Amino acid sequence: MTYTLYGTSVSPYVRKVRVALDEKGLPYTLVPINPANPPEEFVARSPLRKMPVLSDSSGAEEVVVPDSSIICDYLENRHPEPSLVPADPVLRARTLWLEEHADAGFVAKTGPAIFRSIVINPLLGREADLEAAQTCMRDDLPGFLDYYESELGTNEFFVGSRLTLADISIASPFVNLGHAGCVVPADRWPNVAAFVERMHARPSFKKSIDDETTFHRPVDLAWI
Repeated sequence: MTYTLYGTSVSPYVRKVRVALDEKGLPYTLVPINPANPPEEFVARSPLRKMPVLSDSSGAEEVVVPDSSIICDYLENRHPEPSLVPADPVLRARTLWLEEHADAGFVAKTGPAIFRSIVINPLLGREADLEAAQTCMRDDLPGFLDYYESELGTNEFFVGSRLTLADISIASPFVNLGHAGCVVPADRWPNVAAFVERMHARPSFKKSIDDETTFHRPVDLAWI
């Protein structure tokens, strides 16, 4: 099996797929992509120029799969064990909903406001936007954390009693928040804080996080 994953490791969507590949024990090669200046081979595989893109060269012809959610679905069908999406219709729906909530809600809101403002801007030679980051921490982030705190409760995982794509999708953007110096207060959201610590200690996550040390910014963002 020959998989190639195109995308920058610091993307929560790329990280989600990397973790899924590692949890399934599937070897792959990561090809770093600069989103500001993507090479032609990437553009040809990703018409929307979004990351990640998976290339499967195991057959007679290359199979190209864009979009993290579609990639995870492809991997789930090609390699059903260990499963990351339950077969039970109710648990499957919950898993896919939480994945969508993380991707389209949590990442979409906190990525630009916190991670880009604190981490990406300085890398591009721009000044960090502390005001934008702390506004998001005051007005937007607590709602997401309240929801996850309630949905998780004291359970180890969000769906059933084992790891699913929901856990991976939710845990991935917390890596980016950590790079920006935004750490979940355990006294306010104890379930989420413990969940993030457990997930990021897994070998699949640690492998990705260890690759991203250059993105970490020693900024202590204060909760308002």
